[in-house]
Amino acid sequence: MRRSRIHSQLKQETAAVHRRLEEQLDLLDPSLSRERYRCVLEAFYGFYEPVEAELMSLARAAPPLGLTLLSRHRLLRQDLIALGATAYDVEALPRCKALPPLSSPAHFGGYLYVLEGAALGGQIVARALARHVGIGQKTGAAFFSGDGIDTAQRWKRVLEWLDESFGADDCSEPVVSAAYATFATFSCWLNARGAAR
Repeated sequence: MRRSRIHSQLKQETAAVHRRLEEQLDLLDPSLSRERYRCVLEAFYGFYEPVEAELMSLARAAPPLGLTLLSRHRLLRQDLIALGATAYDVEALPRCKALPPLSSPAHFGGYLYVLEGAALGGQIVARALARHVGIGQKTGAAFFSGDGIDTAQRWKRVLEWLDESFGADDCSEPVVSAAYATFATFSCWLNARGAAR
């Protein structure tokens, strides 16, 4: 698929912070332990749960996406329980309170770019978890397994929507700023929760 102008801009302007986040997580490391993996999932849950609540509330004001917003924090909860947490443990996890701004459809677009892109990358992580840690979709990797073979098609639709909705020259900057802020905030949250390398 040809990369649109806004996709190119998002990819280029968030590349450094995106790369830093991947290095912090290092989820493809063959020596990843189950304990560290669970710590990462706990931090993810504390970020995704409040972010997804904000996304749901803003979706009504954004141009129609043509896709159902997914509650991926529920998959994180499922994974944590599969790895030995109780429902009480999950509910007691700290939540990220210092979220980036989410007050406009453009902000919604930036968040969506990050979260849906993470789902696409999660396919690679899921394969590594199965290979190195012995964790599969039903045993703690439902979040990274996500939509399976439908993930790429979903990502394609999100990119089309971003181009249709914010592809004009004067519309892309708030989307890019929101995406960058999402990556940066997530990175800070992971450090604060001790989930980073």
